[in-house]
Amino acid sequence: MSNPGENINNPEEYVKLTWESVETPEDADLVISRVKKDVYLIKLYIDMSGKNGFIYFIMAEGTRKIITMYSIFGTSGILRKINPFENFDGMILDLEKAVRGGGIEDTLSERIGRAIFRSLPHEKVIEFISQIELKQTKEFTTYMEEAVKQETSIKALRSTIDIEKMNSLDFYDKNKLKSTYPAVRNPFIPDIVEMEKDTNAENGENPLDIFNGTLQEIFKGFSRVVSCNVGISPLNGMEFAKLKEGQAIFFNLPVTTSEEQSIARDLGGIDDKGKFKPIIGKFFKILTSPKKEFHIFATGSNGVVLHAIEKNPVKISVPSDDDFKEEIHKSNTLLYFILVVLILLIGVLLSSFIKK
Repeated sequence: MSNPGENINNPEEYVKLTWESVETPEDADLVISRVKKDVYLIKLYIDMSGKNGFIYFIMAEGTRKIITMYSIFGTSGILRKINPFENFDGMILDLEKAVRGGGIEDTLSERIGRAIFRSLPHEKVIEFISQIELKQTKEFTTYMEEAVKQETSIKALRSTIDIEKMNSLDFYDKNKLKSTYPAVRNPFIPDIVEMEKDTNAENGENPLDIFNGTLQEIFKGFSRVVSCNVGISPLNGMEFAKLKEGQAIFFNLPVTTSEEQSIARDLGGIDDKGKFKPIIGKFFKILTSPKKEFHIFATGSNGVVLHAIEKNPVKISVPSDDDFKEEIHKSNTLLYFILVVLILLIGVLLSSFIKK
């Protein structure tokens, strides 16, 4: 489930959501009846170099996993005034005002949310829930701060955390942003999963095998396939249906490992100061997988294909005129530098030849 609680229409949906956090029928009954508090709500405010924001998510006490997470960052003055210690109902109303008021940076929000989510695999959640139960949160907070620092290259930041126990269904009911703002995509859910064989498929072939064959045909024409994430802009982004071949769109490259950082550096995803930034790719195709996931393809620099997967039809961030001017300026500067080096090299060679 890509965004738990997005559409709660009937009691059966409540049951499905409940099993995200509990492991026994007895606990499920208690959660559905709103007797049991089955999740920890983490509310984390982060202030960093003039920008600030909120991460909030729920961790299940029973299944020991993060169920859903939201990340909202930018320069909004409203964000700076929100107190994580206020009740969840009030905080959500304030966050809604911040989103509507502008100043939210969608790409930054997405990057920070995914960085924190990636840093919390199952074994880490088990460790930190044990500490939370003992009311020890310092290590947990520091750990998340380090994930943000590594992602943004910001050396100093300030954070405030509040944690409360609550009923997961109460969270879904009160989380008013669920229908207007995208949740952080879970990095631990495989992008492509095994599916049952479709008995109606021609020649008895598995639809997933057919789809994977199509992917390989697309990849053949490129030197390298780079898996990444599209930039998301819920307010000003472009819908899938409006994308045209050659359209420039933003992508965020993974930078967790040294190999990923090397690739990001080659493709312009790391600037001269070592800060990570989105890159621009030229869209050329979108496919829907048998699991109803959206596969977005674009050409990047150095003969690579950028491959991103989204579970929902998100709005994709596209470059502005200023972004293009910046790219052109950088390209012209590089060409000028190369020309100067070539002239100097030719001068040295001529001087050496004349002396002979």
